[in-house]
Amino acid sequence: MGHKHKKHEWTEERSERFIKSVENRIGKRYTSFIKKINSFMKRYDFNENGKIADIGCGPGFLLFELKKVVPNTEIIGVDSSELMINTAIKKAKEQRIYNFEFKKGYAENIPIEENNVDLATCFNSLHDFNDWKQSIREVFRILGKNGIFILHDRSGVYPKWKFISVIFRIGIRNAIRYYKTRRSWLDPNLVETIMIETGFQILSLEKKEHYIIVGRK
Repeated sequence: MGHKHKKHEWTEERSERFIKSVENRIGKRYTSFIKKINSFMKRYDFNENGKIADIGCGPGFLLFELKKVVPNTEIIGVDSSELMINTAIKKAKEQRIYNFEFKKGYAENIPIEENNVDLATCFNSLHDFNDWKQSIREVFRILGKNGIFILHDRSGVYPKWKFISVIFRIGIRNAIRYYKTRRSWLDPNLVETIMIETGFQILSLEKKEHYIIVGRK
């Protein structure tokens, strides 16, 4: 695709620090989103023997938690970091997880065949992709007929004064670090527009500090 993928680059030190921090708070990080995904799967008759792909999967923890909800699914993780992919494979084997595949690749050119996935997820990663619009088009491509895309990310238009709750939740120092990336966060209404232009039918849109958009192919 000719992308330089500057936003995707992970140093080994940064990767290891991220993996450790996420592993120490899997419940806080993923539990509420897993509940949302589960409710959407039930609402839209997800095939529990189908395929789930997580784009920007990191060390695979979201997929591992999903496996607890729908254990018969095949999970596919895609991430640009080889260290993340290797960690995910290692963790999957340690947890005796079966029917998994992790692939190194970019969201703008997902290494999955078209019409091959029943459900795609993307958790807090879309704003980091070098070309997020192309990434949405790629997700549409890999989804099969009536496939579902569940997107979770930080909202770039959430009122600043409401972020006070974030300070109470994670502390001032962490909140400052959190806000430093705010300029790259996206407007969920713009994301919704691009999804519709790509061909998605929007099934749900929740807009708060983080937004969740559900689209069907």
